[in-house]
Amino acid sequence: MHRPSPTDTALIGTVNAHLSHLSKVAAHDVDEANLRVASTSLRYLLVEDMLARAWRALALGGPMTFRTWCITSTQGDDVIAYCGGGELLPGVPFSVCRNAVLAERTLDLGAFRQRPRVQIGTVKVSTVELIQYVANTLGGAHFDPEGKSLRSRKPVFDLLRRLDAGAFNGLDLKVNGRNLLHHEILSVIETVLRSPEVLRLRKWRASSL
Repeated sequence: MHRPSPTDTALIGTVNAHLSHLSKVAAHDVDEANLRVASTSLRYLLVEDMLARAWRALALGGPMTFRTWCITSTQGDDVIAYCGGGELLPGVPFSVCRNAVLAERTLDLGAFRQRPRVQIGTVKVSTVELIQYVANTLGGAHFDPEGKSLRSRKPVFDLLRRLDAGAFNGLDLKVNGRNLLHHEILSVIETVLRSPEVLRLRKWRASSL
């Protein structure tokens, strides 16, 4: 039986602490402030790739998989697509699309991180870029909504600022009081927590203490 080194054990424990934090906010009625704070855990797990490192350290084999809504096709330039999938009400998922087709797919970790979750016109926003925006500009880790620091100056962040500010291309929707960018963060959290490999990772911690 593989036994992680003390360093790996510390990493796995830290990853599981972040996952435990996310599980406490994964509710249909969570507010925007708590989702902004949770984006810091998502940044650690997915942007800094610590979830993948912990899975490799555990050496259980196989890829990490995530069942999530994806943009599978678009038509023309007037596209609006939010993959969503987070809960509007318990057990009721919610997504938005115009001139786009959404479908559930099972992705490996790399595809889950990089595949677009939001598309407006021809501009696409990946899961990683969405997390970076909320964590680095809206107060998850840094508060810089005007984009004064270098970490807040990605071109795609300009689009996200416009979406965060309100109506864009005739779309101004809220989900349980949250704008759609925050709802996407909730959807990412739920997708991560439902992953079969994440569930195994969390059970390992429980059985090892």
